[in-house]
Amino acid sequence: MKTNRVILIFVTLVLMVIASHDNFVMTPTKSLSSQHRFSIIEWEINNIGSKLWNKLTNSSYKLHGIQVPREFSDFMCLQQEVRSLYTEVKYEIAKNGSLQESVPDHLQELNKLKDKQRDLGVFIEGFLEDIVEDSISSHGIGYKIGSIHFPPVAISFSPLPKLLVTSPRSNIFRLENILLSPDISTEEIIALENSIETNSDLSAIVVDIGGIATYPAMISSVSSIEHTLNLISHEWLHHFLAFRPLGQHMLASGQMNELNETIANIFGEAISKELMVTYSDDLNMTKCSSKPTHGSTSFDFSLEMKLIRNKVDSLLQTGQIDQAEAFMENKRLFLVSKGYPIRKLNQAYFAFHGTYTDHPAAISDTFDKLVKLQERYPSLREFIWAVSGVSTYQEFLQLVADTQIQNP
Repeated sequence: MKTNRVILIFVTLVLMVIASHDNFVMTPTKSLSSQHRFSIIEWEINNIGSKLWNKLTNSSYKLHGIQVPREFSDFMCLQQEVRSLYTEVKYEIAKNGSLQESVPDHLQELNKLKDKQRDLGVFIEGFLEDIVEDSISSHGIGYKIGSIHFPPVAISFSPLPKLLVTSPRSNIFRLENILLSPDISTEEIIALENSIETNSDLSAIVVDIGGIATYPAMISSVSSIEHTLNLISHEWLHHFLAFRPLGQHMLASGQMNELNETIANIFGEAISKELMVTYSDDLNMTKCSSKPTHGSTSFDFSLEMKLIRNKVDSLLQTGQIDQAEAFMENKRLFLVSKGYPIRKLNQAYFAFHGTYTDHPAAISDTFDKLVKLQERYPSLREFIWAVSGVSTYQEFLQLVADTQIQNP
């Protein structure tokens, strides 16, 4: 067991290095955003020790079975309250284009709720890690190091950094991705985006993210329980893929990035849905008061977003950049009127969301290919293992073609 634990420490540190990767090349965008940059290395130094210690000293917990913490119900209700207020804040900013008088009060209340939720989160993290790890392990996905399932599922409800994404104005392409401090204000975000766009021919946007594959993985505390389980599973797959050709070549091209993110989405959804059934009594036991949402139930957001994306691509292909940007702003206002809190709709928005090819803003057919490919494998394990073995997008296309021949 001692040897196993030494191996676990070593490989976990490798994961940490992978998660902390940066090409360290200074660019104009990095320079403009330098005062708001988020340091993964610093975060890892402050967080990995305690999580790793818990993993190593609590290896016998499953002998007593997995139990729902008594704090779970309060945490879930707080999560719902935070999500509702957060959506309200985003809607007000998107609708008015700037901070209104009511927003600072909402933000202050939101921060108080998040602090309370963070205090409860330390009791919930282990439970969620355990049930996700049990589900993944039951599929035979991952590695066994002695009695340890590797990589161990490890999460943190730490405040998530924001992500600055840039794209050329002339075409939609995810150019740079820069993590920013979670404490950056809306005014600072808007000023940074404007500064980048004024000093370059780039489109820029700062977005919220649901998680990031640090180790432990940082997970959003603003999601529903099912989406939280989805995010945990999604980020775990990135940890696993770091030891497979697919993950090791994630940054080789935009298509490989899309492939990694989309298969992680598929995996996350599969595991989370399974867990919602397996632990239905425990996970659905919480009854919280709810507030109405802004989004229209009769409006087809996915269809509208696809139509917008197609029109924008058409305008950009003919060099009509200003017209495309004016069109996106008009459509953004339309979407806000339908209850969707989109603060900014531009090339960078589509570049970011287009990476997840199951998202309405995407035009790639990678998701469709993956869904059809999954149908040809008898188990989730075989599907994940096959796709994770490709090193290039061309190899993925060849895998799709080969399995189609074998299973017409």
